[in-house]
Amino acid sequence: MKRSMMSLIPILFAYLLFVGCDKEMASPIDDCPNPPCTDDPSPSKIGLLDTLWSVPIGDRYVGTNHIEVIDGVVYLSVGASIFAYDALSSEELWRWEDPDLGKHLSFNICRNGKTLILQNWSTIASVNLKTGATVKRYTEIEDGYNGAPRGALLGDHYYFVKERSNRSLAIIRRSHKDDLKNWEDLYVLKQGEDTGGSRPNIESYNLWVNPTNGDSVLVFQHRMSIPNRVDVVAFSLNSREILWRHNDINGSGNSNHQQMLVMNDKAYIMAGEVVIAYDMFSGEVVWKHYAHDLALRFMFHKFSYAESINAILVKGNSPRLYGLDPETGAKNLYIEEAGRYSLGAGSPVYHNGIIYYTTYAQFTAARAATGEILWEEDSSMSYNSGFNGDIGIDEENGLLFAADGYYLYAIRMYGE
Repeated sequence: MKRSMMSLIPILFAYLLFVGCDKEMASPIDDCPNPPCTDDPSPSKIGLLDTLWSVPIGDRYVGTNHIEVIDGVVYLSVGASIFAYDALSSEELWRWEDPDLGKHLSFNICRNGKTLILQNWSTIASVNLKTGATVKRYTEIEDGYNGAPRGALLGDHYYFVKERSNRSLAIIRRSHKDDLKNWEDLYVLKQGEDTGGSRPNIESYNLWVNPTNGDSVLVFQHRMSIPNRVDVVAFSLNSREILWRHNDINGSGNSNHQQMLVMNDKAYIMAGEVVIAYDMFSGEVVWKHYAHDLALRFMFHKFSYAESINAILVKGNSPRLYGLDPETGAKNLYIEEAGRYSLGAGSPVYHNGIIYYTTYAQFTAARAATGEILWEEDSSMSYNSGFNGDIGIDEENGLLFAADGYYLYAIRMYGE
């Protein structure tokens, strides 16, 4: 009898393994991570984080995303869709979709005008924040031209780059945020004459207003791969002339795709493995900070600022996280092992002494004062998921919002 019972144990064990992933008897998500036990998982939280709610954002992996939180509403741009959720209840307020526009590479919100503007190459659309209705839609259809992938909402105008299809010329254009039909040409970059033979590629622009004379100055980067070269240009929107320009600032030929940071009358740019600060009045280089390893690249990342340690936060592809002094470039913060190497890692955000950022599949929090890693949590979804998009902050309700390509999560901030 004992022998027969022993022989049944492997069979019973095999049966339990088989039914353990049946849809009717699915294990909780914490007991069946990576990949989920069911074909249609409903994760309630990320690891041990205090997750208020989560909602699915697609029937399969949807990749990177853009998130903004305004007045208790979470706006999520992912793929060809925009979702608006109530920050506390997760109620879907509206959904906007335009498959013809495709994946949104630019996502800008005009908070005062209650308008959201997005772009994918030659197509630009504006959406009403309250209703989700399409306000305007523009497509660059002139023969021989197309739009660059991204634009930027700066002040009352939306800026984007129109390129000649043969890659011989690029034009920075702008239109009032409420118009998006009549466009004004501002700046022309020609192949050969201005770039040394490479495709004229303009990226990473921002706006500075001179506090002395009120001049509005557009500052931007040229990014060229042949020859390897990056330029930085400051262009007066009042006089329509170049105020200052620095050529060939980084030998790798790569610069950041995202918007540069302008603060304290300085422009902070990322170019391959270097961060540079420029005085906006004179154009002089205030400081340069080179990464000490060539594995670091800043091409897909955004700046942030941590006021408690007076540091510009820089998280590139490498595991390292930098906090650079805005005036000197010194490291006010440096974390050697801040996460995994990730080409598409998200950009750090700061709130109340804590830095939140994403590195591939992990969502991480670090204490700014000490560099201590407070938590590192993996997505509970399958192996190809990753927190590589934006992190939204709802200061009033003490919530963070992040997405892993499958779900959007509302998470209570550390210490809230």
